[in-house]
Amino acid sequence: MRIYNKLGFTLIEVLITLTIIAVIVSIAAPRLAKSFGSPIKNATRNMVMLTKQLHNTARLKNKTYRIVIQFEDPEAKTPSQFFVESASHGQLVKMDSDEKYKSKKDKEKEAEASPYTADASVMKKPMNLPRGVKFSSVEIENLERPITEGKAYIHFFPQGLIQRSIIHLTDGKDRNISLIINPLTGRTDVESSEVTLRDLER
Repeated sequence: MRIYNKLGFTLIEVLITLTIIAVIVSIAAPRLAKSFGSPIKNATRNMVMLTKQLHNTARLKNKTYRIVIQFEDPEAKTPSQFFVESASHGQLVKMDSDEKYKSKKDKEKEAEASPYTADASVMKKPMNLPRGVKFSSVEIENLERPITEGKAYIHFFPQGLIQRSIIHLTDGKDRNISLIINPLTGRTDVESSEVTLRDLER
């Protein structure tokens, strides 16, 4: 009488198991690599995706959106973060509103009178930048100087136009990223160096 070892595996079963494992790894590996990319790359990817989304959404919904960039403030214990606000399509933008040169009282008055409100349909809550990454500055066309503290606003209009802007990210070490937002196409170009609006005019 022939006795079979029920605990063993045939060569075909082993090959099938290895094939399944190989397929799972090939699918999961790119996603894992993306998830565990460098913090500044993850922050860059999130910002690029958001600008593209807002460019399309502003046109589809005929509304004005804006990205609110909150600079890190160690004293107030506020991290570098960003979120989205929206208003009716007829909103105008005051191009001389450099946050750095306003008093706290003026900022509070403007916040109370602002037609913009947080838009949970695009972002449910503010998103903090990864640890070690922060906004170093934001340049917006027609403003005299870069914004480096408080809040900066980049507007997306229903006509498909965007304020020409550059968002600067840094990891505080040797990585600096410039996100250049094109005002007509909505495309955001990524440069792995410090690029200014003046550089683009040359």
